[in-house]
Amino acid sequence: MKVAIDLTPIRTTGEMGGAFQLVVELIKGLAQTRKDEQYLLLTADWNHDFFEQYEKYGLQRVCVTTKPIAASKKRLIKRVIRKVFKLLNININIGSFRRRRLPLLKSKGVDVLFCPMSAINYKEPGIPTVSLIYDMQHEYYPQFFAGEELEHRRTFYRGIKEMADYVTCISQFTRNTFIEKLNFPSDKAEVIYISIQDRLQPDHSTSAEIVNRLELKGKRFAYYPANYWNHKNHHMLLVAFSMFLRQYPELDLYLVLTGSLLDEKDKFYDDLRRMGVNEKVHHFGYVKENEVAVLMSEAEFLIFPSLFEGFGIPVAEAMSAGTPVLCSRNTSLPEVGGEAALYFDARRPDEMVEAMYLVLTDNHMREKLIQRGHEQVKQFSNENMVNQYRNLLTVAANNKSSKGTYISGVHQDNWAGKDVLISFGDIQDKSILYAEIVVPAFVPYRNGKLKVIVNGKRKSYKVIAGESLVIKEELSIGASEISFVFYSSFCPKDLGMPDERELAVQIMKIHLLNKQTQEVIKALHG
Repeated sequence: MKVAIDLTPIRTTGEMGGAFQLVVELIKGLAQTRKDEQYLLLTADWNHDFFEQYEKYGLQRVCVTTKPIAASKKRLIKRVIRKVFKLLNININIGSFRRRRLPLLKSKGVDVLFCPMSAINYKEPGIPTVSLIYDMQHEYYPQFFAGEELEHRRTFYRGIKEMADYVTCISQFTRNTFIEKLNFPSDKAEVIYISIQDRLQPDHSTSAEIVNRLELKGKRFAYYPANYWNHKNHHMLLVAFSMFLRQYPELDLYLVLTGSLLDEKDKFYDDLRRMGVNEKVHHFGYVKENEVAVLMSEAEFLIFPSLFEGFGIPVAEAMSAGTPVLCSRNTSLPEVGGEAALYFDARRPDEMVEAMYLVLTDNHMREKLIQRGHEQVKQFSNENMVNQYRNLLTVAANNKSSKGTYISGVHQDNWAGKDVLISFGDIQDKSILYAEIVVPAFVPYRNGKLKVIVNGKRKSYKVIAGESLVIKEELSIGASEISFVFYSSFCPKDLGMPDERELAVQIMKIHLLNKQTQEVIKALHG
């Protein structure tokens, strides 16, 4: 079995949090325990070097994404090339230099595509695809997302439903949500719990140095590792913490926070000053894993007031470290915490205060949480996680993909770039591909050319500014792919618009029609 793993969305600079750690641990586990399987890592130029470390296990890398060149810069390069070739008296078609999207997976003998960052970027007809689903927060808290982002997320997950043959979800809560909201087949959705908590093993030889450097020596502190996203509920935690300090000053508790403040730095520190807790709250931003391990093990307790989680990795990490867990009873958290956590309503700061007081003053309660935590975390086994992923990928590889229809190169606002790829699996009946194309009058080119390629056969069309064009291409049985190649494009930014995309035309509709009845078999776009 040969598995392609799409790593192109991954950034290695820390902002991806638990998802990045999961992928790294999973690839390591698959690599170290592989038998006959082969793994092909699809990388981007921003992470290609990072994944070189896995080649020692026999994994291969192929860089499939490079940093995009701005459209205006591309045109400048083409003008320079034309000028040079003219000076050399060479006649050449610059358009021939444009990169074509080749069937990468088939050419590499791939049996299954695995997308651990959810996004399905390299789907090919006939090759089964497995997507890892983390959460669908937008379905529960749409108010946390701007309108455009909300629609993007909904379109994104609808796309996964259309393209993924199987999904794996990080909790039963996430699985239930994906099935319910998208009407996804339950027998194609599996739960595989995250197990990366064991990577946080504090080095006791350096623990004291880290505690001293962070100015935490002799301080009792609660710990909350989370980026400053709305659903992480930092503001309510600060309200609760300020109440706790007023009610129980003798307990002399500090609050330690890690993670990015994003664009909320000023607001965060204003809140600290306004609540009078700026001397009792330490925010360290991004910290290294060895520092997280020390903070987790040295904390009096983990407090986790999140409104929404797909899993809740810090909860498992705290239980593994022998640190009591206080967390909200929302979404997946009771599933992860089981009977090993002290729960509260994340919207009730008084309940947070009560939980903090109990864990600091009731030693019997504290020891019970620690012991239960050690038992609860055993169900999140790294070995089981790796084996479950390998088994699911094997099942997928042994079943031909039934999800072959997708389009790349067309944006949500109907604008298309210079290369559009339409894949629809193997056609079982004679069909017609119907497309409606509009070229607005304001585009800077007057006459252009479109080349339509159907399974290697080419046909040319004229593209004229201010006019529309209808494409009707007959598809024979067994056809699987059509490419639209546009030879003229522009960058809206050059026309004074805040848009740096390279655009060619607007594609209003792409439908697959029954040849005999002309009825729509599938509306691919529009």
